Amino acid sequence: MDARTLGRHGLVSSAIGLGTAAFTGAYGPADARESVRVIRHALDLGVTMLDATARFPGSFPGSEVERLVGRAIAGRRDRVVLAALARADGRRQGLAGACDAALRRFGVDHIDVYYLDCATWRRPVEEGVGELAALVAAGKVRHIGLSEPSAEQIRRAAAEQPVSVIACEYSLWRRQAELDRLPAAREHRIGVVACRPLGRGFLAGTIRSAAQLAEGDVRHGDPRFEPYAIERGLRALRPAEETAARLHLGLGRLALAWLLARGGDVVPIPSTRSRVHLEMNVSAAAVDADLAGLDGLFPWD
Repeated sequence: MDARTLGRHGLVSSAIGLGTAAFTGAYGPADARESVRVIRHALDLGVTMLDATARFPGSFPGSEVERLVGRAIAGRRDRVVLAALARADGRRQGLAGACDAALRRFGVDHIDVYYLDCATWRRPVEEGVGELAALVAAGKVRHIGLSEPSAEQIRRAAAEQPVSVIACEYSLWRRQAELDRLPAAREHRIGVVACRPLGRGFLAGTIRSAAQLAEGDVRHGDPRFEPYAIERGLRALRPAEETAARLHLGLGRLALAWLLARGGDVVPIPSTRSRVHLEMNVSAAAVDADLAGLDGLFPWD
């Protein structure tokens, strides 16, 4: 798989990464052994970016995701760009303590991308990236990232420390990042990791009704999966389905290829529990087609 350079500080990733949300049980039951097999298969396919930041209240804890990932990459650490979410642990160590705990759970000596969780960080962003910079200096972290930052936070953080990448929700279905965060990131030559690039499964084309979602599925709490919203989304999706059929592609592959075409600084990280779906996602990196006609399907609002 082709590699992409994220930012200007030497972070190199496969064009498509792998998220871990599907391993948490948030979208339905997940088998830990099969999740490990999926991760290892991803590495065999050339995926290097492995994002272990998934957090869902009431489901598989983030700490367990890290332990699962650690088991999967044991003996293969040199093939992985490991990304994790930095959250203060409530003790004096702050992010340093959280990092040490994560390193133990992963069973590694460093994290490649450590994201400041901007959604929960309550102090100035400059203080957060300052703590991460200390971890870089200590050799425990390779690159500083920002998870779900605002455009202002991106600019303020980049003025203080060498930020390599931001992670934010970005897909054909949800394009608001193009209004502010992508321009801010590109202004400072910061790479973009596109989270939920298949719209929590909607852009795979298989979800036609919320009734298909299992009890306890976190998408029941997502307004975009309310009946009226799904109906509206499906109407907008029909031209994309026609384009996918014309190009002999699955709809999910088309949605990922569209994201990849947004710029060489974008790496989508779809998550899946299925090795077959994983192979389909990875194959999107080889799609060569003009997909600009899809831009108007889903308005920014």
